[in-house]
Amino acid sequence: MKKILSLIVLLPLLAQPNFAQIINVPADQPTIQAAINASS
Repeated sequence: MKKILSLIVLLPLLAQPNFAQIINVPADQPTIQAAINASS
């Protein structure tokens, strides 16, 4: 029972890897709009 409960609690945390990336304007992209387009 504890294993199932642990999986229910931990699985959502592991299923959504969030990797943040900083886009610098104008070093990485020439305009703010280009940086917004590159982020999606």
